[in-house]
Amino acid sequence: MTFTNVFYGFTEIAILLLAGVLIRDIFKPIRKTFLPASVIGGVIGLILGPQFLNVIPIPDLFGQLAGPFGVIMMTSAVFGIELKLGKLKNSAKYTLMMFGTWGAQCVIGLALGELLRKWFDLPQGWGMLGVASFFGAHAIVPSVSTAYESVGAETAQAVMGIGMTISTIGMVVSFILGSILVNIAVRKGWTKYMQKPEQVPAYTLGGIMPEEKRESLGNTVTSEISINSVCMQFCWLLLAFGIGYGVIKIVLLKYFGISVLSNMPDLACGMIGAIILWPILKKIKLERYVDRRSSVQIANGCLDFMICGAVASIQLDIVADNLVAITVLCAVLTLFVTVYCLVVIRKTCREDWFEKAAILFGQNTGSTASGLTLLKMVDPEMESTALEDFGIFQSTLGPVTAILMAVFPAVIVSSGNITVPMIGGIIVFVPAMIVLVCSIIKKA
Repeated sequence: MTFTNVFYGFTEIAILLLAGVLIRDIFKPIRKTFLPASVIGGVIGLILGPQFLNVIPIPDLFGQLAGPFGVIMMTSAVFGIELKLGKLKNSAKYTLMMFGTWGAQCVIGLALGELLRKWFDLPQGWGMLGVASFFGAHAIVPSVSTAYESVGAETAQAVMGIGMTISTIGMVVSFILGSILVNIAVRKGWTKYMQKPEQVPAYTLGGIMPEEKRESLGNTVTSEISINSVCMQFCWLLLAFGIGYGVIKIVLLKYFGISVLSNMPDLACGMIGAIILWPILKKIKLERYVDRRSSVQIANGCLDFMICGAVASIQLDIVADNLVAITVLCAVLTLFVTVYCLVVIRKTCREDWFEKAAILFGQNTGSTASGLTLLKMVDPEMESTALEDFGIFQSTLGPVTAILMAVFPAVIVSSGNITVPMIGGIIVFVPAMIVLVCSIIKKA
């Protein structure tokens, strides 16, 4: 494959993305599904591709973007992040409950996934897609898929297709069931700041942003004579990956012979490199050359291309063969998150409990975007403590979940079992249960 072929492939994805944007803009009901233009564009490509109408080709490139673009995305997720654990004290209870939800979804997904393998031909550890897809939507699936590349390209592609399907189901669930829960909450008086969820601004769901709501994509930190500022941020991300790759794949694996690292995915290398690089830049006073907002925008752009390509190249026969298993996993996780929000969060987070439950439900069935949208429905002026507490989770334990979702699949593939991730998920879940028990005892 020449670079010209790559260029042609990116052109095709760009056209599909633009088509997705236009469809969301023209057919407004589609916006309310929370599906981004990248997913819609990918579905268009899937329909027009060889598996349906065979009008356009779907190059192999479409299914290969998860590796390199996933590295950029996950590296950006932790590069420049300050883990301000001091803030954890004020919002520790809700932060632990959010983290505990992730741990429970991890354990439930892995256990149920292994049970379903008795009747379906699925890769070992595929249940990790439960938390990867429901907690992080389409963005996290590549971190699981990449780990399976050492098993085989077909297996990795199957994991990608199943994960993207579960993510799409989760996004729809987050809107439909989330909206139902919001309406029930309004009628029962559980909400403090909102009377009608219909008051949510249309731009929140998608479409063009009003001029007064538009924000800067980032700041220029270098002169164009020296280097383009966006190019500079891109270079930092690649340097972080280079450092992580060098430490793990060259120093620890090649020279120290730590063979367990042979299956470590590149995404984990990027994140570890970012964790190493950022303190060094601060120490030598070079952090002023970093603009985190710009690097996040670069990663988000890569994410849109990656999702569109992955959805367009989903192998429908694999999804169809395992549709029952996928449906069961989604149903069980949806039931768990719903009960967790309405029972556990209500008992542990009494201040603004439903506002906090709303953002948790959206995050743990769809994505951060759907969580914030559900919060907007019940707290339009953001007067509750939910957003602040959620932000503290995102800046403290949130990056930990991203790292674990890249490392756990690699551990499963290298060890051949799910024991370590299961134990890790239980360890994460236990503090949340301790908080629940203490809350019940205190109330009694």
